[in-house]
Amino acid sequence: MSQIDPSQKTLVEQLRALAGVSADTNEFVIVKEEGRTIHVRFSPGSTDSLDVKTLISEQGSSPRFVQAGYRNGRREGPLLVPRPMNLVLRKETAANRQGKADGVDREIQTDDPAFDDAVFIDTLINDDLVRALLASPDARAAILSLLGDNCAVIRIDDSTAGNISLDLVEFTQPAPDQQRGARIVDALARLAASLPPIRASGEAPPVDNQSAAATTGCVFAFLGLIGTPMAVYGLAPSGCVESDGEGSSLVCGAGPQCCEPLWTGFFVGLLLSLPVIAFLHRIVRGKPNSSTSRFVLQCATLVVFAELGLVASRLWR
Repeated sequence: MSQIDPSQKTLVEQLRALAGVSADTNEFVIVKEEGRTIHVRFSPGSTDSLDVKTLISEQGSSPRFVQAGYRNGRREGPLLVPRPMNLVLRKETAANRQGKADGVDREIQTDDPAFDDAVFIDTLINDDLVRALLASPDARAAILSLLGDNCAVIRIDDSTAGNISLDLVEFTQPAPDQQRGARIVDALARLAASLPPIRASGEAPPVDNQSAAATTGCVFAFLGLIGTPMAVYGLAPSGCVESDGEGSSLVCGAGPQCCEPLWTGFFVGLLLSLPVIAFLHRIVRGKPNSSTSRFVLQCATLVVFAELGLVASRLWR
């Protein structure tokens, strides 16, 4: 069996070494001195994936409510929060800053300028809960350390299992930085230890209606890509469609009734979509991901109206 060069270990190999497991072990745990357990699962294949996570603390007896700002709340006991919180942290990009400057995206601020400039907080839970959750300077420092070590995304309580999980990049390439694995494990343990314990409040987590609408629009646009050609060919006048052993084709030269109505319906559909797109431009805002949702919704609207125009032109003949 070939030996791994200790100066060229991949991140996965570094994590295996920290856990003291063999080179072919893909699911294991790293136990820190304070008893914190880090769960690691590596899934090799055509698309490699690496899952690193640890549990959020949920102990505590006397719950505390956060309503009028965390600075005025009691500090003892677990925070009462809607579960799952779906708190996503990632590096703030120029697009994020532009979305906020345009008044489209809205991001919660922690009042720590260095943290707020570097980290984009994507969540629908209220501002005071986020500030209470990230009140510890140690928690914010751990988040900055993880993002600095190419953790693309940090997810806090993204499922009912109550995990802090990391989306990692560059984990299968040998690297000269042989301390990266240890830093990631240490920072994840510090983050978990610095967060206040939480308890479910019984409230349902907020729903991102904008994102749901964008997803629905994409579904309808995709279905239209399947249904529109079927309608266009199925409702075509006699003589406008030729079939051979490889499929069917529309013969525009067979007469103006074959393709001209389709062009008319297509452009009328595009024109009718413009007022809807303008309306979406005004109302889709106020969420951390509103600029993305707005773009997706507007594109889906354009496609769906064009598809409807094509179908309507065949039905109108």
